[in-house]
Amino acid sequence: MTNYVRNGKTITLLADEDVKGGDLVLFPGMVAVASTDIPAGKIGACDTEGVFDLGNKSAGAIQQGETVYAAADGTLSAYATSGVDEAVVENLRVGVAWVAAATAATTVQVKINA
Repeated sequence: MTNYVRNGKTITLLADEDVKGGDLVLFPGMVAVASTDIPAGKIGACDTEGVFDLGNKSAGAIQQGETVYAAADGTLSAYATSGVDEAVVENLRVGVAWVAAATAATTVQVKINA
């Protein structure tokens, strides 16, 4: 086929700020995980597939197989929206919880973009 470009398992990022390897990166319609440290102003690779142990989980349990969302600040939860009343904001779908994460857990294993 002549229209094949690449396998789509990674995407490059021009970092606006320093990004640590393993950090969740929010794109407008998808997420990725930085493959290595990416200094501000540099280009680096990010994985778009796989299961990752992601930090910044909010309070509240997340069940295995439940959809995981990220708020604008990167906080992860099982909530599709955040905010209150007229200031409700749609959260970005990250993927699905690979294993359950208890209320007190600060991380959750997520199969991203699933």
